[in-house]
Amino acid sequence: MNTSPLEYGKYYHIYNRGINRCNLFQDNENYVHFLNLFDKYISPVADTYAWVLMKNHFHFLVRIKPEAEIPFMDHKKPEGLPDTSGLEKNLSVSARPESVSKRYKPANQFSHLFNAYTKAINKKYLRTGSLFEHPFKRIRVANINHLKYLVYYIHHNPVHPVK
Repeated sequence: MNTSPLEYGKYYHIYNRGINRCNLFQDNENYVHFLNLFDKYISPVADTYAWVLMKNHFHFLVRIKPEAEIPFMDHKKPEGLPDTSGLEKNLSVSARPESVSKRYKPANQFSHLFNAYTKAINKKYLRTGSLFEHPFKRIRVANINHLKYLVYYIHHNPVHPVK
């Protein structure tokens, strides 16, 4: 299992399963909710080339966007502080102080996805604790043949799932 940092501009096979092989998805609403959260959290940091959601696990083939393509987080201004939006617009990306804004971090976005989904499932089904195995698995795609194989593997998984 590889838990190395996700590198900008690289392709990855991201996968995980339910803790103790429990089901991640109980009904169609769960799949839809997970995909909506995936779009919210992952689309800003990665392009998705293939995916499959199985009852107790999932696979994604993604390319982490180059750092320059990943947007900055919008920080809400705390009450009572002066408006600095004009200042932020005048700062170049390289001159932005950390306190003004930060780029979304790909690994954090995956964690946000899994945490948000877990909270929703725990609330809906009156359960507690982890839903996913930790940490989520990621394998960097080594070459074009590996990439082609992953597209086949991910799309073939529902037809002949690995036991």
